[in-house]
Amino acid sequence: MKVLISDYPELFHKDCVIQAAELGLRCPKWDILQYSFDGDTEELKMLLREADALITGFLPLNDELLSCMKPGSCISVTAKGYDNIDISSAIKHHISVMAIEEYCTEEVSEHTFALILGLARCLKMPGIENEEDFRTLQGHKIGIFGYGKIGRRTAQIADAFGMKIAVYHPHINEKEDNRFYTDADTIFHECDVISNHMSANQENYHFFNEAAFAKIQKRPLFINCGRGETVDTPSLIHALDCGIVSGAGLDVLEGEWMSSADKQNLAERANVILTPHIAFASKESLKKLHKIPVDNVIFFLNKEYERITSFVPGAYQC
Repeated sequence: MKVLISDYPELFHKDCVIQAAELGLRCPKWDILQYSFDGDTEELKMLLREADALITGFLPLNDELLSCMKPGSCISVTAKGYDNIDISSAIKHHISVMAIEEYCTEEVSEHTFALILGLARCLKMPGIENEEDFRTLQGHKIGIFGYGKIGRRTAQIADAFGMKIAVYHPHINEKEDNRFYTDADTIFHECDVISNHMSANQENYHFFNEAAFAKIQKRPLFINCGRGETVDTPSLIHALDCGIVSGAGLDVLEGEWMSSADKQNLAERANVILTPHIAFASKESLKKLHKIPVDNVIFFLNKEYERITSFVPGAYQC
């Protein structure tokens, strides 16, 4: 068996080397190919043609690349999200896709509140210029966009702080507790904190755009620990400039792997806290992050499909 482990250089040296060592220890007879992707798609195509499985987190896998993979091969994603993969193309080429179902709910929810508290208590301010800039959370209202596991845990923490809760989720499950559910406009109108936990897809690309920010009424704190692509960065900067949003805590940005003037603009603001996509991180979650994708590949290639953590819906071609 041949397994390709590949990602952008920023991630390759952090995660891929550890995964390769784990896989090599457990399956010493398998060929393990490692590739730090620098944008050379031709070399990546060559490696994909040889591989029975691919382990990656963020490679942009479009139809051109997926068509190079063997029918019946698999992709094991080192994340919960998989919006970097053209799933319809993977299905067309008979490639199974597996993701991590659960590994960092507590970490991301806690990081969300670290950002909220950092902004509410003005921790980035160089000095106390106006004590009225400080906020308390009790009795104020948080609007949560995206109500999966992380959104629900964030709501539980908000409740412990004595906050009122409103939730927007594009697909309401009527069988579950939906007393917090409302529409997006209500959140924009009523909430003191807006926290985004939506995954990225075609429906919510740039969901938080100029039109959305224009509906905001209470100068909320804006938090994004979901996906960078859901926020139009120039529109957020405009909202900060105009005081529509009083502060922002951002763990993800669109185009996060490259430097940009927009990122620099945000980083220099006293009312913005940027963290480098680390909300997921802890000693415990990193152990799961390195182990589960390797487990999934081993189970898949050994045809132990029932042991796989999570197949992406529809992308199960066994």
